[in-house]
Amino acid sequence: MTVPVQTPVSNHVGNGITTSFPYAFRLLDAVDITVTVDGVAKTLNIDYTVTGVGVESGGAVVFAVAPASLSAIALIRQVPINRLTDYQYSGDFQSPTVNNDFDRIVMMLQDSGLALANTIRLPPGDAASGVLPDAAGRALKGLAFDAEGDIFLTAASGNADVLAAALGSNATAALGGGLVGYDGTKNYAAGTIGKGIKDAAAVGAQGIADAATAAAAAAAANTNTNNYKADVASVADAAKGAALMGYKLNATGTVGRALTAKLLERVSVKDFGALGDGVADDTAAIQSAVNWAQSAANREIHFPAGRYNVSSTITVTPTFPGFLSFKGAGRATTIVHAVVGPLFQFSGTMDYLTVSDLRILSSTAKSNKLHAAFYFPDGNTHSDFVNVTYDSDSNATMGASFYYCEQDKTNDTVSFVNCIAICRTCCYQIGAGSSIFWHGGRCIGQWPTVNGTGILFTGGNGGCWMWATDTIQLEYGVRVQRLTATSNREIFAVHAAFDSCRINFSQEDQSYVSILGCWAASAKDYGIQFAGESDAAIMTISGGTVFNSGGGAVGGGASIGLRYNGRGALFCNGVVFRNNLGRAIYCENDLPSVYGVIENCQFRDNGANGDYQVYLTGNKVFRNNYLNAAASGASAVQRDLTGRSRLRISNNIGFQGIALVTPPTFPASGVAATNDTGVAATLYLRGGTATSVQKNGNFICDIVGGGNANVNIRLRPGDTFTVNYTVAPSATWDFE
Repeated sequence: MTVPVQTPVSNHVGNGITTSFPYAFRLLDAVDITVTVDGVAKTLNIDYTVTGVGVESGGAVVFAVAPASLSAIALIRQVPINRLTDYQYSGDFQSPTVNNDFDRIVMMLQDSGLALANTIRLPPGDAASGVLPDAAGRALKGLAFDAEGDIFLTAASGNADVLAAALGSNATAALGGGLVGYDGTKNYAAGTIGKGIKDAAAVGAQGIADAATAAAAAAAANTNTNNYKADVASVADAAKGAALMGYKLNATGTVGRALTAKLLERVSVKDFGALGDGVADDTAAIQSAVNWAQSAANREIHFPAGRYNVSSTITVTPTFPGFLSFKGAGRATTIVHAVVGPLFQFSGTMDYLTVSDLRILSSTAKSNKLHAAFYFPDGNTHSDFVNVTYDSDSNATMGASFYYCEQDKTNDTVSFVNCIAICRTCCYQIGAGSSIFWHGGRCIGQWPTVNGTGILFTGGNGGCWMWATDTIQLEYGVRVQRLTATSNREIFAVHAAFDSCRINFSQEDQSYVSILGCWAASAKDYGIQFAGESDAAIMTISGGTVFNSGGGAVGGGASIGLRYNGRGALFCNGVVFRNNLGRAIYCENDLPSVYGVIENCQFRDNGANGDYQVYLTGNKVFRNNYLNAAASGASAVQRDLTGRSRLRISNNIGFQGIALVTPPTFPASGVAATNDTGVAATLYLRGGTATSVQKNGNFICDIVGGGNANVNIRLRPGDTFTVNYTVAPSATWDFE
């Protein structure tokens, strides 16, 4: 590479901000450049680094710390005058090596030329002699020039004492300083008066020049500062503003990065022009924010505190996976659902959606459940809704649905945490899939004005859990249906509350439903309804309370605590049934395949409208329960004793007065009677004066001399019994 004509020096003035300063000459090595700031040499790789080594046009010196404002910066190439390459006899003679050696020589010459230009020398072509005498010849002599301009030496003459006195006198202008000559164009030796005068003059001149330079630098710096301030304040150019600034958290182990990267972690709808003032229509701004978020994965849209009006549906076309997040500032953020249609509609299966910490307010009446706050016509998976409220200013403007997924569409792994849905039609409609979770929250409707449902399972879903969730004032609090070809599978309700609905909880398909420790109260018709559509259906109810059916604000219905009117197996254990105006339990299906076990339950003060507490039919086990008399005074339990019934009743406390068709009439002494009830029974004989007891004509007991009877006889259907007595004993029946 050739070495062009270059001046190996670059001078700059610092502004306290800039760290990179260019040099316009070629370097072979970073050590070949000398860097000074205000005349103080700086150290390579400590105070500065060098870029552009080997580049003909030069590069830049980059300071670790920006030089102070108005500081003088000098970048000077000073190639060491030495030889680095030793060429060997018959060795390699490669052009790059030779070129570098010649380049170094040329650079040395350029550097020497710069140094030579700064020396005192005769002008070109001047014939005057510039050779000085030797040291002995010029000692204690003055340097002067003769008429031809040649150098000559002057010698001191006269009396030194007289000269000293004259030089020290200030009597006249001719004495003292007047005796000392001075020529500003001359160079005076160090320690001479001329040198001092000239240096003083130079300082003054330099001061004036420095002042001018400083003024120019200050003006330039001021201009640069003003431009920089304008660039930093810019909101029109994405390459300015935050893009010019850095950010680093003040903590151990943190990494600095551009402020833009930090701000992009959370993008606000206000970045797209939303005002959130409750007056402006923010639909277009929110749609723009959603469009931006869909252009890349893992993006969050923030809704700062405010009230955002939305007049048309916001359309979300998910990428797969979506990784989209809508986050507000709690209930301080309100999105007004003014459109009579969905607020957010997701066209395509949504995956990985998070909605949290905001309130949605319906401001127009909506009755079509498709007009949901979140409508998923194509399915939704791996999504979370946390601390979201959907309500309205009044019943007249109540929304239709909070969450609506079309039936038979994938609806998998979705959780609702502390969400409140106040809707007239359907708070939640669930599609097909598994793992749907509710943690807390409420579903509130407008029944009986509008027939709505709190949570509707449409079919094909399983592993669904409701923890501490409350449904109130709906036609159906929770409804488990099969609206598609596939039944739901497993539905769990744990410590939930179902209150003041027409039917608080209804199972109507082939699923397995487990209700644990729940509160089902004040239903108009049924606190819990088990209407399984096949023998595969199972409902287990463990613990909890079924209370006050028919006694709520809307009365007059069936007023039954638990209705068992379908197929499938019922297991009811440890439940308290109390104050239901109708029957606590009403079993309607007498098919032998419809198997139920009711045990360890408590029945108190049910049947106030004149009904029994429990009605049993079919293949049922009723054992280890506690009953008091029905609130109406009627018997506690009524049994269907038709031919298909297979009832097993045992070990129930307070089980007096079982209602049955008609027990066998106790016969006269010595007359046989038949157990014609159709079920096995136990006859308890107590007291009276009896001598013998027969079963099917066979003596089973002789009472010697006659006396008080204390006999139990188990009679199957059709068995006969005969009692011989003088005074009839009391007869009590217990039927299985």
